[in-house]
Amino acid sequence: MNIKTTIYSLAFLGLAGCSEALVQQPEPGNTGIKFSVTVDSGSKMTTDASLHSVFEEGDRVGVYAVLSGSDLAASGNWADNRILTYTSGEWLLEGEPVYLPKEGTLDFYAYYPYMKDFNPTEYLYDASAKSFDFMTSQTLSVSSSSVSLKMEHRLVLIDVNINGGGRQVSLNNAVASTVINLQTGLSNSEQRKSISLKQNGPHSYRQYIPSQTLPAGELFGISAGASRASYSITSEKVLWGGAGL
Repeated sequence: MNIKTTIYSLAFLGLAGCSEALVQQPEPGNTGIKFSVTVDSGSKMTTDASLHSVFEEGDRVGVYAVLSGSDLAASGNWADNRILTYTSGEWLLEGEPVYLPKEGTLDFYAYYPYMKDFNPTEYLYDASAKSFDFMTSQTLSVSSSSVSLKMEHRLVLIDVNINGGGRQVSLNNAVASTVINLQTGLSNSEQRKSISLKQNGPHSYRQYIPSQTLPAGELFGISAGASRASYSITSEKVLWGGAGL
């Protein structure tokens, strides 16, 4: 049985934020901040065959803003979970504009994909129950009415290709869950388990998992009916900051 395994990992970036609820007051002639969103090469919830990120019509990004030097809070920030929607090649902000303060600058924190009840200080990602590309960005000390948000990947994409089809593939002895805080980073669970990979095509299986170190031993289990095979590694593998297997 031939197995081709590719694992991509991208580091989580620590972010900063704010804690006070403030009322925005636009300056005369200020039409509000305009946003643009780009993404690093890698992968996305909708991923092409060569693992390139491509935003699609209707994609939505959540945006927070805080006064520079302040802490990000679950709510009550300068801007809370505002929606940017990709529409005809542009990123449009839903609702009222976001204005710069009369004094000082703003720090912006964004994430993808948008979630209505998202908590920027404590979001649980569990790979045993879900699988999607989670991205974030930070743009600090903004004093301009144009803000560019550069999204970066925060999870590890595991992509396993197997000759033949009709199989089940599991990643063994892995950390499935992590709590994401956009200010302080990831806090992984100490529990390890077997994670079923989602079939992505006739021969491809994928799953997004937290950054972690995989121990030596059986890495993948592959089954088809009563038959079972495995793929092992002889030393631990660190999945963090671009490391691969």
